[in-house]
Amino acid sequence: MDAIKIQTGRVRIPVEVDGEVVTELVFNPEDVAVYERLAGLCQFLVAKGEELNRLEAVQAAGSDFEAALAQIAAVREGVERSYAEIDRIFGTGTIAKIFGDRDRELLPALVSQLLEGVMPHFARARTEKVSQYLPPTSGGKKRRRVMK
Repeated sequence: MDAIKIQTGRVRIPVEVDGEVVTELVFNPEDVAVYERLAGLCQFLVAKGEELNRLEAVQAAGSDFEAALAQIAAVREGVERSYAEIDRIFGTGTIAKIFGDRDRELLPALVSQLLEGVMPHFARARTEKVSQYLPPTSGGKKRRRVMK
């Protein structure tokens, strides 16, 4: 008897850290809820980066001790929220598998690398989905039906 094959649209992306595959991310790039969570995390990190830039400027201008403490707190908040959100999206323990016990101060850059690796899969999925509805001259696969 032939097997029933069900395609959910999920992709499996191996994650390499320093040349070693440590885990794989499994997700559906057509899942709007996952995309919204990732986009929200990206927006949060951009805002956190702007906050860090302001704090660095204050600290550089006057060696303000409070600005240095605020900067450390902002980095910690960014890392902790990133951890929580990535584990929420890709499953509990994902962060531990990817980053292990690495220095938390290095992780903002590493989290950015992870997000930069995932987001193109969503962009491709959206492009493929939208192209179905475009006329062939626009790069679409099918011509839209026109109601008379």
